[in-house]
This record gives sequence, C-alpha cells and structure tokens, in this order.
Amino acid sequence: PRQIRDLDGNLSTVLTDNKGTPHHVRLLDYLKGAPLDTLPPPSDEMITAIGTTTGRLCGALQDFEHPGTAHFMPWDAMNGLVVLDDFRTKYLPPDLVKECRPHLDRLQHCSLPRMMTLPAQVIHNDAHLGNLLADPSQRDGITGVIDFGDMVNRPVVIDLASSLINIIETNADAIKCCHLLLTGFERHMSVGQAQRELLFDALVARSALTVQLFRFRLENVGPDSDIENTLLPDAVQGLKKLLSFGHDRFTAQLTNSL
Repeated sequence: PRQIRDLDGNLSTVLTDNKGTPHHVRLLDYLKGAPLDTLPPPSDEMITAIGTTTGRLCGALQDFEHPGTAHFMPWDAMNGLVVLDDFRTKYLPPDLVKECRPHLDRLQHCSLPRMMTLPAQVIHNDAHLGNLLADPSQRDGITGVIDFGDMVNRPVVIDLASSLINIIETNADAIKCCHLLLTGFERHMSVGQAQRELLFDALVARSALTVQLFRFRLENVGPDSDIENTLLPDAVQGLKKLLSFGHDRFTAQLTNSL
C-alpha cells in the first residue's frame, strides 16, 4: 500500500471532527488480492510462488541499507529471546520444555553463533500467509507483500524460516513444503550449503519464539481470542511437528529431496 499525498503534497493532514477534536489522517491505496491466510491452504504451486516472491524480494533488498534495521525486534529469531533462561522456561508450554531444551541449548551454544557468521542483508522477516496477498481465482500467483515493520539485517535463512513455519503448521509434509519454497526462492537467490544446514534450527528458533511471544502476550497484555483459539494452537502444533523430526533426520530428508 502507498500513501497518497493531499492537495498540498503532504503525506498526512489534520481533520477536525464535529466535536472540535483534531485527527491526523492518512490516505492509503490497496494492493489487489486477499491475504493467503483467508484462502484455502496453499497448493504446491502457491508454496513455490511464495518462495519465488520472497527470493525476488531478498534479491531486491541485497544492496539496501538503513540504520533502522539494527533496532531490537521481538520477532527476530536471532535476537536471543528464544534462549533467554527466564523466557524459555516461563513462556514455553510446560509439556514442551523438556523436549525443547536440547534444541534450545544447541541454538544457544552452536547454531545462533554460526548464524551470526553468515552473510547478512536486510530481509522482510515476516512473509507469513497473513502478509502475502493472492488472487483467489489463481492457484499460483502472489499479488503483493505487506507489513514491512519487522525488517532486520539477518541471513536469508531467517527469512526462509519466517515464511515456512506458517506453512508447515498446517501442512502434513514439512519436507515437501521446504523443498517447494526453496525451489521458488532459488529462482532469484542461491541458498548456500551453510544456510541449508541451519534451516532446521532457524525454523525451531522462529517456531519456539512464536509460541513464547504469543504466551507472553496473553499473560502480560491481556486476552486475545485469535491468539488463544487459533494462532497459539497452530504455533504449538508447528513446533511439535519440528521436534518430532529432530535436526539430523530433517536435514537428511531435506538434502535427499533437493
């Protein structure tokens, strides 16, 4: 969506209501299409199209720099929250703490430090199904990407994870989802071996962080029926699905599928 300037060329203006209260007003246009999370689960063709779109976007952002990308972003899977002692023990479901512990330990002591050594660039970091638009009449076309508020400077494997985890939550074949999205992504950007080896851990980091932040919000901000009834259960399901694989089996199966 783009802001439309007023007759004086300003991006916003002040309008006064009938009670004399001033309001800052912006006018936005709209992108065509509907959010993918309002449509039926994405087909194989659509998952590949998601990869193509995110790969194209990452390619376009390779040379983009801005000081704002260095800020603390809660939804950044590499910000350290996911392995923070108090955070991970308090905001993971109690029945998953024991199962998650070895994965979080590996993240803390091995995977996250390795990710820090990878080439980084500005990434969208939030291209989940709610932020991707599609034409409901087509099976494989992305019409737009919205919500650039979570952008950070990170390796592209983090962007892959942010797109994949939402798809994996509701798809029976996690390996196939990864294969399809990577196929589309690499039409525009190559994903090196070092990043492929860290994809499982990036997915676990994003998945666990999602569960933690949703539970944190419910406990500290207040009730939210969408989070409590849909988003959190889906996120827990996605995390359980990843944990059932384990790093070695997931990575081996993904390698064999490519």
